[in-house]
Amino acid sequence: MSAQGHKTDAPSHEDRPAVHKSKLEDFEREADVRLPFLLSYREVKLLGIAGVGFFLDAYDLFVINPVATMLQYRLYGGDPLPPNLEGFVKAGANIGSVIGQFGFGYCADYFGRKAVYGKELMLIIFATIGSICDPTGVLSPSGALIWLGVWRIILGIGIGGDYPMSASVATDRANLRRRGTLLAYIFANQGWGSLVGSLATIIILLCYKSSMETDGHTSRVDGGTSFLLGLDSDRR
Repeated sequence: MSAQGHKTDAPSHEDRPAVHKSKLEDFEREADVRLPFLLSYREVKLLGIAGVGFFLDAYDLFVINPVATMLQYRLYGGDPLPPNLEGFVKAGANIGSVIGQFGFGYCADYFGRKAVYGKELMLIIFATIGSICDPTGVLSPSGALIWLGVWRIILGIGIGGDYPMSASVATDRANLRRRGTLLAYIFANQGWGSLVGSLATIIILLCYKSSMETDGHTSRVDGGTSFLLGLDSDRR
């Protein structure tokens, strides 16, 4: 048998179907000679979108502690808040955060992140407006705390939804080699949010110091608490 009889009729290179190769893998694994802590312009924009959300989420969660102290003087003349209502107000956002993480996380997987992302922001703004409209001069002290606690739970649902949404959006759009660095920057905004909440409280109390101490107008605390609770409403 000749050598030609052993040849198989393999298709030529021209006859093979064209295969489309995505450049996503090359993009994710592209060589990067930058220092680990340096970000590109595209990554800075991504940090601004997701990082500001984490910053204000932490602000919302931690600012309630100084606000509760201010409410002692507005509602109870400096006496401590009732323990059950104090716990309800302070833990409301954390309770809602757990609900929001499960709820928005499931909805993002079911409907897609693009369809769900931004809905938690609308819920946060709506709950913030409800929180700063606490009618302390109309309701009883207990009623005012219950009002604030209920809206804090709704606020927490939006905050909890922002955690999985922002983290997943950041990881989807980040370079594979820079993903850990970008997430570290994003989650670091939680500490900055807590710090800014404390600084904002100090500044506002200094502004109202003469009015409350000299003139005895403790009702002016309402303005401070409303400002602190509503400072996060201007988001992204």
